[in-house]
Amino acid sequence: RSFVTPTISSAAEKSCSIASAQPALRASVAAAGIGTIGLVDDDKVDRSNLQRQILHTDARVGRLKVQSAKEALSALNPTTTVRTHNVRLTKNHVEEIFPEYQVVVDGSDNFNTHYLVHDACIKLGLPAVHAAVFRFEGQMTVSWPAGQRALPSPC
Repeated sequence: RSFVTPTISSAAEKSCSIASAQPALRASVAAAGIGTIGLVDDDKVDRSNLQRQILHTDARVGRLKVQSAKEALSALNPTTTVRTHNVRLTKNHVEEIFPEYQVVVDGSDNFNTHYLVHDACIKLGLPAVHAAVFRFEGQMTVSWPAGQRALPSPC
């Protein structure tokens, strides 16, 4: 989730890396039959997450989010391989994780990670899908690095 709002308190057919993407998106990707999904997150399930992170349950509070999400996605589609990366995505290992996948979906909740994902995808030649929420509106952008598709790209 990406909330920057004063009025409200308080992430391809073969493989897709979901860097901190919304759980609803993770479920949709798994249900669509993506062969491999990679999840990147270093956080644990907290009860305050449950109203918006629908893959998690009260019984999994305190567990690693990537493990909780893997369990839910595997139950939804047992033919999808779910790889977990229980790390905070940083420049130290982003280029080790992303090449395993063909598309990167970013639903992270901070601008540093958005920029990191975008820059790594450009460098590695991977398409990136960025999703965010601003107040009560959703936004989605797809970046295709130059030469990665038939149409010209500004990236």
